[in-house]
Amino acid sequence: MNGLTRGFFLGLVSAGLILMLPNSLQVPIVGVALGVAGGVYVGFALTGADSGHRRIQWIAAISFLAIGAIGISISAWLLVVGWLLHAAYDVWHHAGRRGDWVPRDYPMLCLSYDVVLAAVAAYLALGLG
Repeated sequence: MNGLTRGFFLGLVSAGLILMLPNSLQVPIVGVALGVAGGVYVGFALTGADSGHRRIQWIAAISFLAIGAIGISISAWLLVVGWLLHAAYDVWHHAGRRGDWVPRDYPMLCLSYDVVLAAVAAYLALGLG
């Protein structure tokens, strides 16, 4: 099973778990998960990236954390945007800019996971959750 497929199935499992939570917790969990997803690349970078790449990962992680926090407090639509931006960030990593410190399949796994979570955020933003 390739990274895209694994990420899609992990996203579906996460979506199911999120949607089983009380409505009042669903948007906050999607926002917190965005912050966590932003921090994963920091963890990878700490294992072997140079200081320039570590700095980029920290900036990205803080940005995704901020989008998650703002999305929780203002609108789930910001979470949709944040998850789609994170998916774009994964594509950037996959396009040969990932360095040896990012596991080979991880950007594609994360890309499909991010798209599923963006769909969950849209579902919640529409008030369907």
